Amino acid sequence: MVVALRSSLPLSGEHVRHIIRQSLTETVRAIAPSLGPNGRGVIYDVGMAQAGMAMSGCTIAKLVVGEEGAETIAPRILLEAMNGIRRDLGDGAIRLACITNAIYQSASLSVSRGGNPGQISRALKDTGVLAMQQLANLRSVMPAVTQIARVASGDSEIAAALGAIGEHIMSPGTIEVKEGEKPGLELLQHSGFCLDICPDIAGISPTEPRVCIEMDNVYLVVINEVISDLGPMAPVLNAFVQNNKSLVIIARGFVGQAAAALIENRGKYCLNILGLVPEASGLHALDLLEDVCVASGATLIGETTGIDLTAIQPAMLGHARHIIVDKNHCVLTDPTEVPAAIKLRQTSLLKEAEQHRYLALDRERLQRRAARLNGYWAELKISGLNPWETVQRMDDARAAIAVVQAAGQRGVVAGGGKALARVAVWLGQLDNVRKPAEQAALQAVIAGCNAIQDQLSANSKQDEGEWRDDIVDPFSITQTLFQRAISVAATLLTIEVLV
Repeated sequence: MVVALRSSLPLSGEHVRHIIRQSLTETVRAIAPSLGPNGRGVIYDVGMAQAGMAMSGCTIAKLVVGEEGAETIAPRILLEAMNGIRRDLGDGAIRLACITNAIYQSASLSVSRGGNPGQISRALKDTGVLAMQQLANLRSVMPAVTQIARVASGDSEIAAALGAIGEHIMSPGTIEVKEGEKPGLELLQHSGFCLDICPDIAGISPTEPRVCIEMDNVYLVVINEVISDLGPMAPVLNAFVQNNKSLVIIARGFVGQAAAALIENRGKYCLNILGLVPEASGLHALDLLEDVCVASGATLIGETTGIDLTAIQPAMLGHARHIIVDKNHCVLTDPTEVPAAIKLRQTSLLKEAEQHRYLALDRERLQRRAARLNGYWAELKISGLNPWETVQRMDDARAAIAVVQAAGQRGVVAGGGKALARVAVWLGQLDNVRKPAEQAALQAVIAGCNAIQDQLSANSKQDEGEWRDDIVDPFSITQTLFQRAISVAATLLTIEVLV
């Protein structure tokens, strides 16, 4: 492989491998001390006589990896792989760095002794397949949520909160980690379908106290338009006035006469009528309006469906036994849902989320929408004593959620690098490896398998045999990050010229 640089002279052969070995070593030396429960962060200057603190491997890597020069090629490739692991798995970026470095250091030294880089690169991938097959043999069922969450986050309070959520934690998007208003951790669990709304609620006058609004036996009209005049809806509104029933209109917006009429109906005539607007805009707002229709049994009104406001019929209204509206949310309790429609909608959303798996924000938004259709969602609000602690605890919580979900899907293996160390022992006992390239690859993969346990022991100043037996890692995360580490190392091994 040839990599282009802004340099007048090309670099090749052993000079290139030396640069890659050295630059990887320096990068991982900065990242690896943050691995594990005894990991340490990095304090750095953010300017204006202020300091920042980085605890995650990706953040530290961004601080130390340069943007130009031969010595930045390997670190930049590694950083991209680390960001991919964090995006796709939510955990494991530091382990990826340690494993990649160990594999490359061993394999490149074999090349320096006369080995063929292309052959060793291919053999690395083949040996990696054997290693992961053996790792699968070491798999066991997932332990209690609290146990694995405590190991993943290093935080008993976060682990207890996730344990309290129960089986709902297994659905991606069910839990939203947010910054809290006061120091500490707060878990809020909600039943019902939730819609994020704009804080300005149509029908509430500026002088009315902004408190939580609750309504019983509520009917819903869902409209994909900005409403400026309630006149076309007069027959529907009159029916609710006459029968003293509660009505919530969910639309893209309320302006002019429509907004004033809603305030008058609620304030002057004491009618239970509200207008709500989704927090999202554009196509995302339409998506949420369609979700409300699926959750409540309503029919979407507007140009999208060809149904005019004047054509609204009682059968087009949705229904919920109870509605709670606060500043940012509307929660429908016991909505008149159609299970088949809910299932179809969730399947479609999750399929789309998989298609957007490399776009974290889009993927998480789709997963959250699918989860809310289940009728349960939770907020985990976290705030530390300072901004550093807040960011770190929120990252820890997200990592713990990802680890628990991965463990529930495909089981676990011994953590703290133990499972991979056992794979290394098994690989060392193979007696059918004869070709030099295969032997070099075998030694490199063994080095990679031992890298995590060695680094954890170095970080804790603790003997590897003293790690607790209850520490586990998700099998799928361990498998994926090891496969990607081999891929990165194999790619770096084929770089022969820097131009």
